[in-house]
Amino acid sequence: MSNYRGFEKFLIGSQWAEPHGNVRHTVLDPSSGDEIGTVRLADEADIDAALKAARAALDSRVWTDAPFEERAERIRAARSYCEGQIDRLVELSANELGLPVSQNRGRHLAALTYFDDAIERARPFTQTELRPDPLTRKTALVSREPVGIVVAIIPFNGPFAMGVNKTARALMAGCPVILKTSPEGSLHAEVLAEAYAAAGFPAGVVSVLPGGADAGIRLVNSPDIGMVTFTGSTAAGRAIAKSCAENFTRSSLELGGKSASIICDDADLDVVMGCLPIGAFGNSGQVCLTLSRTYVHRSLFDTVLERLKEAVQAFVIGDPREETTMLGPIVSRRQLDHINGLVQGAIAAGAKVVTGGSIIDRPGNFFEPTILTDVANSAAIVQQEIFGPVNVILPFDDDDEAIRLANESNFGLHGAVFTRDFERGLRIAERIKTGTIALNGYGITATGPLGGVKWSGWGRENGPEGMEHFYEFKSLSLDTAAAEQYRALNEK
Repeated sequence: MSNYRGFEKFLIGSQWAEPHGNVRHTVLDPSSGDEIGTVRLADEADIDAALKAARAALDSRVWTDAPFEERAERIRAARSYCEGQIDRLVELSANELGLPVSQNRGRHLAALTYFDDAIERARPFTQTELRPDPLTRKTALVSREPVGIVVAIIPFNGPFAMGVNKTARALMAGCPVILKTSPEGSLHAEVLAEAYAAAGFPAGVVSVLPGGADAGIRLVNSPDIGMVTFTGSTAAGRAIAKSCAENFTRSSLELGGKSASIICDDADLDVVMGCLPIGAFGNSGQVCLTLSRTYVHRSLFDTVLERLKEAVQAFVIGDPREETTMLGPIVSRRQLDHINGLVQGAIAAGAKVVTGGSIIDRPGNFFEPTILTDVANSAAIVQQEIFGPVNVILPFDDDDEAIRLANESNFGLHGAVFTRDFERGLRIAERIKTGTIALNGYGITATGPLGGVKWSGWGRENGPEGMEHFYEFKSLSLDTAAAEQYRALNEK
C-alpha cells in the first residue's frame, strides 16, 4: 500500500508554501490499523499567513472585481483537474477513510457537479435591482457584494465533496477562501489544493490547510473574516457560534443529526427495504443524514424488524478495497470506542439486541451493524448522535404518536416517511421538525437547500439558498436623474 506524505507544502494565498512547523498527523488504514503515511498540519504561523494573504486579496479587490466569466473559468479549470483525479480519490477514500470502493466512486463523480452548480447558482446574484420609492421619490439601487473572507471547515466524512461545495461557491461569490480540513481526510483535500493551484487563482484568493481544532479556533477568532461555513459536530458548532458572535461574523453551521424514519401501516415494505439498510448503515453510519431512529407502526413492527435484520446480516463486511464489500470500518479507534460505549451502555440499561452489538474481533476498526429495540425514546442511544452502524427501532400506534416520537429530539437534520398515501405522507412530513426529509426514500437533492434546525444548526447549503450567505446586500439611494442614468447604462 502507498506510503502517503501529504501536504509537504501548503497552498497559502494561491501559492505553494513551505509549512512553518513540522507537526505531522499519522495516517492509519482504518481497516487494518497499519500506518500508511503522514500529513503535515498547519500551525499558528501558517494560519496567520493564510489570513494575511486573504486580507490582502480582499483589500486589493483582485477577486472581488474579477469579471464573472473569469471566476467561472478558474472554477472550470479546477473541475477539470479533479476529474482527472477520480481514480486517486477512490483509492484514498478506501485507504484513508475506509469507504468501500463500491460506494465511493459515484460520490466523487457527483461532487464534480458542485463546481458547475456553483457557477450557475452565482450567476443570478450578479444582477442589480432598481426599486422606486413613491414616498421619498428616490430609487434604491440594490446590489450584492461578497461577504468577505470565508473560512470553510470540514470534517473527515466526505472531505472532497464538502470541500468543493463550500469553496467553489465562496469563490464564485468573489470571496477569498481558506479551507481548513480535518486531519483525517486531509489527503482528499490535497487533491483540491492541487486543483486550485493549477487553476491559477490570483495571489491571496485561496488557501487549503490541514489542521486540528487549534487551527480552526485561530481562524474563527480572526476579526478579519466575514463568514464561517462549517460542517461537523454540534459541540464544535456551538463553540464556533460563540466565537463568531464576538465579532458579529456570519456563520452557516451544518451540524449533527439523529434522523428518524417513520414507517406507516400502509407502507410498501419493498420500498422501505430498498432505502432503510443504506439509509441507516451506509458508510457504517458515518453520515450526518443517517436514519438512526426507525419508528414502525405496530402492525408491521415484527415484519420490518425481521426484514431489516436479514438485510443487515447479509452485509459483506471487510476490506474497503474489495468491490464486494458493503460495510467498511470506522474511521478511527477513538470513534469506534465512542460507538461501543453508547451501545454497551444501552445494553446494560436493558436494550434488546436484535443483531450485532459488539466490536468485531479482527484487525482494524470494525463494529457489527447493530439493531436495538425495547428502549425508551428518552434513552441516550436514541437521543445522542452515534455516528456508527447502529439503528434503534421502536413501535407506534398512530400518526400523532409517530410524529411526537420523531420530534422528541434535540436534532433536526433529515428524516423519512414511508406510506402509500401521498397526502398522508405530506401531512406527516410537514409536522416533522427537520431541515430536510424524504418521502418513500432517503437522502437529499443537490437542488434543494441542505441544513438543519435545533441542534442540527442554521444556514443552508445547496440550491440558491446555499449561495445567499456568501453575499451582503447594499442599497444605494439615487435621485430620479441618477436612476435614469443607471437604467441607460445597463441598457447598452
